[in-house]
Amino acid sequence: MQQLKSFLFAYLQLFLLLFLGQSSVWSQVNTYAFKTLTSDQGLVHNHVNCALRDKYNYLWFGTESGLSRFDGAQFTNFRYSANKRTGLSGNSISAIFEGPEGNVWIRTSNRMNVYDQHSGIIVQQLDSILTRLKLPVKDVHTIRQLEGQTFALLYSDRSLILYDSLKKTYRTVPQLTKNNRIADVIAGQGQTIWVIYENGLLGHIDTKSLRSTKTSLLPISNKLVNYNLFADQDGAIWIFSKDIPIGVYWLDPKDGSIQHLQKELSNPFVGNIVQDDQGHLWLGTDHGGINVYDKKTKSVQILANDKYDLRSLPYNSITALYRDKSGIIWAGTYKGGISYYHPKLLLFSLIRNYPGLPKSLPFDDVNKFVQDRKGNLWIGTNGGGLLYYNISQKTFTQYLHDPQDPNSLSSNVIVSLLLDTEDKLWIGTYRGGMCRFDGKSFKVFHRDSAPGKLNDDSVWEIYEDSKHRFWIGTLSAGLYLFDKKTEQFSRAYTRQGQTINSNYISVLFEDSKKRLWIGTATGLALLAPDDKISYMNTSSSPMKLMNDLIYDIKEDKTGRIWVATQEGLHVIDGTKVSYLTQQDGLSDDAILALLVDNQGGIWASTNKGLSAIVGKGQAEKFIIRNFTRESGLQGNVFNENAALKMRDGRLVFGGPKGFNFIDPKKISSES
Repeated sequence: MQQLKSFLFAYLQLFLLLFLGQSSVWSQVNTYAFKTLTSDQGLVHNHVNCALRDKYNYLWFGTESGLSRFDGAQFTNFRYSANKRTGLSGNSISAIFEGPEGNVWIRTSNRMNVYDQHSGIIVQQLDSILTRLKLPVKDVHTIRQLEGQTFALLYSDRSLILYDSLKKTYRTVPQLTKNNRIADVIAGQGQTIWVIYENGLLGHIDTKSLRSTKTSLLPISNKLVNYNLFADQDGAIWIFSKDIPIGVYWLDPKDGSIQHLQKELSNPFVGNIVQDDQGHLWLGTDHGGINVYDKKTKSVQILANDKYDLRSLPYNSITALYRDKSGIIWAGTYKGGISYYHPKLLLFSLIRNYPGLPKSLPFDDVNKFVQDRKGNLWIGTNGGGLLYYNISQKTFTQYLHDPQDPNSLSSNVIVSLLLDTEDKLWIGTYRGGMCRFDGKSFKVFHRDSAPGKLNDDSVWEIYEDSKHRFWIGTLSAGLYLFDKKTEQFSRAYTRQGQTINSNYISVLFEDSKKRLWIGTATGLALLAPDDKISYMNTSSSPMKLMNDLIYDIKEDKTGRIWVATQEGLHVIDGTKVSYLTQQDGLSDDAILALLVDNQGGIWASTNKGLSAIVGKGQAEKFIIRNFTRESGLQGNVFNENAALKMRDGRLVFGGPKGFNFIDPKKISSES
């Protein structure tokens, strides 16, 4: 059997081991985030009626216009052909079953077909197969696998047999009533199967003795209906039909009571039910999306299409639901292809804007973070002003520039944030100068050419070092020192009486040796504790940079300095410099932000996703794992310096489409 390829199953097998924190959409962590396969990826048709994962881990999707088999990388499609004696007898596929010998049984609009796993051929005329299996030779409607290699086969004439595929023997199940036909059969707990008739009569049968018991008659009209059954983990039997708006009934086998769920649903036409690993029931409805029902709390959560969220369901008419052996739930839709979900499939919780949802992120494009003593976040945005995120309450407070109020925020574009040792919030803006916020009003420091003033309105970096010196890096006027008591600015001079050799200060960082690393557009400047300055750039020797534009600087647990540039990552270890680039496995050469997690791993955001770097030694010994939007990130493109390590060890990375929380400890320990 062909080995499964990458893209899906290798991806799933890796990431199902990983952690995803759970919450509801209202708390901004999109628990039910889907990924979708459509005809764009090779699916034969976007109207999907059924799904099956077979013993070889192939996925089968039955559609209104053919059959697709997915190997994890590509689709193989099967369609009806009038010129072929083998192949589908019709293109409309309503059900798929795994039957005896591991073959795939496919119910088309005219009859059952069988895909032979050994020959790779779809057989239309089943006489030879049924004869070989020593089964009655007539059209099979439904197959349910019971314990071991025993199957319940419901024929199109609605006769029911129990088949032992090892012994190749079968027994006919007596009918509970002579006046009605069996609509569906399902395996129950123990040696029990459940059947429902078209008139709503429900009964169960002991598979050993074939003794049958009538249980109840649904409180519905005498109309004959094509009912369906589902047995949950507690042994409750669920009854539903896509043809009539009854919602769902379920029978509690412990006391025989029947309960009804209809008014709480987004749509009473229910066509499919599965149960997830948490015990929640997923009800697939017509034009109502998926209704997730919690039996304990008796609450319903509706999963529906959100045109602003590409991770939502693509369509609200659910035509198939299937839970495979890995716990992945597959949702077939009327026009949107097949979506799939697992709580650990998307690694990173996402905070983003949802139009019409008041508690969502007010503005998606995020530039900067800082955490206060309460554990909450101040967030600087690229046009949406200043945000305060109360993490426990899941609420945002927004502060915007008001041209009529001189005590308001000076600019809605924020590029730097700092909470100083006195818990005062300092805000660097683009073209709005620097602000100090006391919780009520903003004190603004605008551009002024006078002595002791700030000579640039674009404040790129605000940094307080271990000596409580206040450093201000600007976009075009170089580096300043700020005296918070006198509120005076002075150009930063070195011991040699020189200014920093660049007017653009991109990043400031003090290492464990009390050295101040200054990132600029012309390389690195290193200010020693005695204020001596040294430089490192593309022309310096022997320590040389690959690119002079510095985005970020961090120190790891071993004392190495990591420098993010436009053309790769530099690792400075004493007097040695090593390099990591896309050729070494990074997602991109342009490294926009760096964080060091509590386990010693390095996280780098780029224009093509997120890279996690672990290992010891030289560059060739580092292990790099890359994550993209497919992993649940806000996007593949991140913003410069939009990153923060929180006190609890979680990481935050921001970009144009919101921000993600990452728990490296749980990811690294479970992967």
